[in-house]
Amino acid sequence: MMMGSLTEKKVLSLSIGKQSRLLTVRNKIRTVLDHLEIPRREQNRLIIALSELMRNTIQYAKSGEMTLSAVQEGSTWSIAFVLSDKGPGIAHLDEILQGAYRFAPGRGFGIASAKRLLDEFEMQTVLGKGTQACGRIEVGHLYAQGLDEGRMARLHETLAQQPDIEELVTSLREKEQLIEQLNNELNVTNEGIIALYREIDEKNVELSRANQMKSSFLASMSHELRTPLNSILALSQILLDRIDGDLSGEQEKQVTMIQDSGERLLQLINDILDLSRIEAGKVRIEKMWIDLRKVAQEAITSMEPLAKKKGLTLRFVAPDSLPQVFADEARVRQILLNFLSNAVKFTPAGSILVSLALPVKEEREIAVSVQDTGIGIAQKNLVYIFEPFHQIDNTPARKYGGTGLGLSISKQLVELMGGRIWANSSEGEGSTFTFTLPMAKTGVGAKFQE
Repeated sequence: MMMGSLTEKKVLSLSIGKQSRLLTVRNKIRTVLDHLEIPRREQNRLIIALSELMRNTIQYAKSGEMTLSAVQEGSTWSIAFVLSDKGPGIAHLDEILQGAYRFAPGRGFGIASAKRLLDEFEMQTVLGKGTQACGRIEVGHLYAQGLDEGRMARLHETLAQQPDIEELVTSLREKEQLIEQLNNELNVTNEGIIALYREIDEKNVELSRANQMKSSFLASMSHELRTPLNSILALSQILLDRIDGDLSGEQEKQVTMIQDSGERLLQLINDILDLSRIEAGKVRIEKMWIDLRKVAQEAITSMEPLAKKKGLTLRFVAPDSLPQVFADEARVRQILLNFLSNAVKFTPAGSILVSLALPVKEEREIAVSVQDTGIGIAQKNLVYIFEPFHQIDNTPARKYGGTGLGLSISKQLVELMGGRIWANSSEGEGSTFTFTLPMAKTGVGAKFQE
């Protein structure tokens, strides 16, 4: 619109409604003023004044319309607005504008404050029909090219795409409520987890106590049973030695059965005692540098009578020169005897090979293996053979008896000495049991010849 030397161009039209949407309206006004490069000081004056007037419109008229225009008069630019509503009107408006009307405490400062911020301000009202407020603020200059039709079209497109602040706030509040709900659920879950861990700790304490009691009971009972068993074995040996007189063939057979059963029971008790000591952490490992060849030969010598009795060939293979190993000699002998005893027990015919092997590459350990040509172990059962009291079901191994403790004890003893243990086997093709022991570093300990 042009009036003489006055040029006016509308730059923004908005409907004023909910109080909560004032932030969105202010944001759109700010975007337009930024587009026209209005100085920030003038922007703030205009936006604060409009906020007061729009708040008054919403409070008393519920809704209204607002237009914003760029006005050029000569070389001077202004931003003008018109804010109108169809509300009940404002009584005593002249007194309010003159600052003479007395409002209730805390009210009535909006219109007067807006008037002070603006360079020009006029307000008209008709009771029962509505109110119109007009005002302007001089800005000196603005970005006149921003009023170009194309630029204004792009600006209004940008304004249309701007998110509604109220919707963003509502969405944010919903997300905050969801986060709070999730936090509450997480706290409940954490409390449950803490309670569960507490219960697990209590159960672990109970299990540890029960395990200690079991180990203590087994150790006590083992000691109590060994005394009468040793007496039975001693008496049966006296009978077999004919110290108290000759025996008939049947009597000798029966006494031999008593002695064999007693020896098996004594071995079981010794195994249980060892296992209970290991579980209770009471096994003492006396490590020293030992000659592994010598220990292996002693174990083989001990088992030779049983092997020959079954017609088995017992062989020993070792390198000419072996470093010492750092281990408990008695425990190494115990492990070897267990391996050899199993090999003799589960090998109906054939041979048993004991071998010592030097380390591969840079490994600092010597491997000890016992290989037999016995009944073997199915692959599916290999993972269980080192578990306490485990015996392989549904195989010929059942008829050979045993407690299933020897290998479990051997495994734990090997690990206590810093070694490893494993088995390779196929059903019907024999087995190889291997364990390793740490060897002396270069230059430590003597080397022995066979």
